[in-house]
Amino acid sequence: AIVLGVIVLGVVVLAIALVLLVDPNDYKGEITQAVKDHTGRELKIKGKLGLSVFPWVGLEIGEAELANAPGFGDTPFARIASAGVRVKVLPLLHKELVVDSVHVDGLRLDLARNRAGRTNWEDLAAAEKPAATPQGKPRAPAAPSETGLAAFTIGGINISNGEIRWRDEQAGTRYTLRNLELKSSTIDMARPVDAHLAFLLESTTPALRAP
Repeated sequence: AIVLGVIVLGVVVLAIALVLLVDPNDYKGEITQAVKDHTGRELKIKGKLGLSVFPWVGLEIGEAELANAPGFGDTPFARIASAGVRVKVLPLLHKELVVDSVHVDGLRLDLARNRAGRTNWEDLAAAEKPAATPQGKPRAPAAPSETGLAAFTIGGINISNGEIRWRDEQAGTRYTLRNLELKSSTIDMARPVDAHLAFLLESTTPALRAP
């Protein structure tokens, strides 16, 4: 009981110190540079970053956008009005990751395929491929035990006021999902997940408008 009390007290003191002494907005430059280094794209964080620590480690981000792939114009690949995620502190001591509801408001995705068949997310997928071994073979994904996590739970996903655009120059088609709303129940990988999805589907080629 004494050891547990000391651990909890230490976590609380650390939480208070972080809130008082750390301003996440001071690290915007490092964040945008890290995205640039790993993806080759520019991330613009126009809104403020907010930090909460106890009993949840939380990060809130305001308006932000990610640049499109080269050759796909100046329209941002992705934009958000705001987003946030929180992780509970104490379960981390037991190697359990408990995430509160992940919320994203004002999501805008501009997806495209050019006449050559190249999509504007191929470079992002390539950046996430596992590193190769010295023999040139892809490194096998880490086993669950190697992640150090005993359990993983997300309280739910909430996407509101979303819009996804798809432009296929090979097929000559354009589709838009407007007023996109997605809500899910708790995600813990051990049971089915309830989800509610709604949107308005629009297209000019072919002409279409349907909820």
